[in-house]
Amino acid sequence: NIVALTGMAGVGKTALAQHYVREYSRDYPGGVYWFADRHTNLGAEIVQFAQLDLDLDVPQQSADGKLLSLVEQVAWCWEHWPEPVWAPNDRPTGILALSGVSQPQSQEDRAASLYRSQTLLPDRPAILIVVDGVRDWEDCQPFLPEDDRFRTIVTTRSLEGDSPWLEISLSGLLPTTALQLLSSGTNPASTSIEVSARQLCQWLGYLP
Repeated sequence: NIVALTGMAGVGKTALAQHYVREYSRDYPGGVYWFADRHTNLGAEIVQFAQLDLDLDVPQQSADGKLLSLVEQVAWCWEHWPEPVWAPNDRPTGILALSGVSQPQSQEDRAASLYRSQTLLPDRPAILIVVDGVRDWEDCQPFLPEDDRFRTIVTTRSLEGDSPWLEISLSGLLPTTALQLLSSGTNPASTSIEVSARQLCQWLGYLP
């Protein structure tokens, strides 16, 4: 249930993930949640989000008094991730980037939406988790959900070693496509300008 979008910086991994969310968010009635691993501690970010935005009381220790590790706390969060309170036609579209579960404002609307969700949604509505900017898949792996209701997309520059994730590798544009993109809406006045444009595309690594 984990797909990795890989490729060099600037190739469009994050943009592709955003496009996927915009196009297919309704396939995930359980919601879409976006986390950034690039400049944060992913495990701590998930726990904080669960506490502040999902109002989950994440335990610090087990029933026998043993302190829970960060990995165990995150696993508890995934296990207790709340079900949505909206019907598919009511659910907001697009990226719910660290915004939590969007709920109706009034108590009456909330109750009505909850009733519709219980009657219209499947027993285990699919949830999409996006983790952007993963630096090391082995460090990230322990913090990802394992439950079948979750689908996960990660973006990372490369997968080294024996990664179990399904990899979709992105590369630069073809030289002709890069030139067309660079010169779209313009009409080169001379061959020298076109040559310069080709050189610029090459210098940029044909990145989109």
